[in-house]
Amino acid sequence: MRLAVDSKNQLKELRATPGLSAGIRMAAKIISYIFHPLFVPVYLLWFLIIVQPYLFAGISSLEKSLIIPRFFIHYIFLPLVSVLLLKGLGFIQSVYLKTQKERIIPYAICMIYYFWMWYVLHNQPEFPGQLVLLSLSVFIASIAGWLANIYIKISMHAISMGVMTAFTLFLAFSL
Repeated sequence: MRLAVDSKNQLKELRATPGLSAGIRMAAKIISYIFHPLFVPVYLLWFLIIVQPYLFAGISSLEKSLIIPRFFIHYIFLPLVSVLLLKGLGFIQSVYLKTQKERIIPYAICMIYYFWMWYVLHNQPEFPGQLVLLSLSVFIASIAGWLANIYIKISMHAISMGVMTAFTLFLAFSL
């Protein structure tokens, strides 16, 4: 709850989104769902496959067709199922993870999944270095988010957009 003093020197509660129309709030929710932190690594992989297909030249067509499902499973499905299990078991109150305390276990679980994905890609030399770097970036960002969550409630959406921006800039300047 945020409080402020008005022109009559009275203490008033501030609304979270003062003056925003229902349409703007709905658009913000839609954008929030489309760019959910779980989806961003898969979007980046899809971007790499579509925009930079030559990076995957040394990979067989079977292996190439399995890359997106692997990313989907490790970056979307497993974390989502884990959060739903945490909700079902009563470890968290909401799947929206509104408090710092609720975010601790999901961060730790995601770090394990993200580390495993990086470790698998890192030990398979046929995968492009950019893909390995993307996996490492997601893993390191989850560690940073988990540590920052100790002191402040940090936006997971901002972390994922930061990874996306940094990775895209890295690609722009390195290729």
